[in-house]
Amino acid sequence: TVLAVGAHLQDSAAGDAGKVYLFDVSGSTTTLRTTIVAPDAAASDNFGVSVSLNSTGTVLAVGAHLQDSAAGDAGKVYLFDVSGSTTTLRTAVVAPDAVASDRFGISVSLNSTGTVLAVGANGQDSAALGAGKVYLFDVSGNTTTLRTTVTAPDATASDYLGYSVSLNSTGTV
Repeated sequence: TVLAVGAHLQDSAAGDAGKVYLFDVSGSTTTLRTTIVAPDAAASDNFGVSVSLNSTGTVLAVGAHLQDSAAGDAGKVYLFDVSGSTTTLRTAVVAPDAVASDRFGISVSLNSTGTVLAVGANGQDSAALGAGKVYLFDVSGNTTTLRTTVTAPDATASDYLGYSVSLNSTGTV
């Protein structure tokens, strides 16, 4: 069994840049397999605020909800291929409509095969100030394609939709 654990305020790459730990779990024994920091780690990114593995532990999604490449605190999600103690960045995803303070990546969920990714952006403002939004992506190799977005039909300010997300095993919606 593979266990991914985020430490979003971990400081080894930069102050509060974050880190993810991958463990092998066998019965009551856990063994550190590897650690991961964002390839573009910067202070206060909070890499590891959310993590999700596919069912075989070969695809890992990591949220960094305060990452600034699209806009200040707009957020970013990283997809990694995992093979033993080796992790390879497959791609990084930002919201197609990213603006400051969206917090894209506050939550992530992969389906069992790693071909569908749900991402929460609880600070997103398109429905109302801080109402939130969820993005659903199809994942094929290094390509992510936006399938749809979800906002609450009764959205109001400060709802923070997307604070948590979970996909079923097939990722069908």
